[in-house]
Amino acid sequence: MARKFITFMVIPHNEDRVREVNCSRLMLYGSGAAILVFLVSFVVLGYGFLATLGVETAHKALAVENAELETHLGRIQGSLTELRGQIEDLTRSDRQMRAYTSLAEPGGEVRQMGVGGVEAPDAPWENRVSLTNAIRLEETYTDLDQLVREARFLESSFDSILATLERNETIRLHTPSIFPVKGEGWPSSSFGYRQDPFTGQRSFHNGMDIAGRNGTPIVAAADGVVDQARYDRRLGHYVSIAHEGGIRTVYGHLIGHKDVKKGQRVVRGDVIGRMGKSGRTTATHLHYGISINGRAVDPSRYILDTRRTRVF
Repeated sequence: MARKFITFMVIPHNEDRVREVNCSRLMLYGSGAAILVFLVSFVVLGYGFLATLGVETAHKALAVENAELETHLGRIQGSLTELRGQIEDLTRSDRQMRAYTSLAEPGGEVRQMGVGGVEAPDAPWENRVSLTNAIRLEETYTDLDQLVREARFLESSFDSILATLERNETIRLHTPSIFPVKGEGWPSSSFGYRQDPFTGQRSFHNGMDIAGRNGTPIVAAADGVVDQARYDRRLGHYVSIAHEGGIRTVYGHLIGHKDVKKGQRVVRGDVIGRMGKSGRTTATHLHYGISINGRAVDPSRYILDTRRTRVF
């Protein structure tokens, strides 16, 4: 069977000769198919290149976004840490004020105001940020929620304290609340078990020791009546004051006990003696003790005015 050809004629505008090109149909179809394959391959490869370029660009943008997110998360967590410190300071003040007003201490577990662990929906950032940042975001929201709940508890607690103070002025006047040293003082031994400085044995210290200079004025921590002003071989010269509500304060190792007399009424801030080293002591200091209905309690919980002490 004779092969069929297609003739292409090229006719120039000048006087040059006419050119003819003879192509078989098979060659023509093959060339067309080759061109089509080339064009399709070019389009596919071009699209793949652009898609890859787009992914790389998106990846770079996401990396920048994650870096910015980490920076902001770091700042937020730093602010939460500062806020945590402030909440802890307020909690300490709340405990002191509750002791001051004889309100029951709810305890650490109640103060934390925990919530239950119910199944929660997926977070809005799920599968959109890195696992590390997702964990940090969850921790940040948890910490924030915890601080908000503790702050709300403190707000309610302070309201209760204020109401108690407004309702009962006697409690306020007769509850120890100030640093018992008028001037500089340095707490040197705290309430609780310690090693006895004379025997080396473990013993219970039923007050707190405040070191200072000889002759520094000692003041009454609250309104009350002097029930003892005498000498004891261990406490030396000491003064004790009876307050309302079964509260009693003791001030030991004074230079003398003649500044006040038994049965004398005193008010908060009155000078009742001078710091010394009488009795069983190694150096000049004040032994300050508080008891409620005969039971010793930690005096540091009843020091609300902290401006004169270097430690509290």
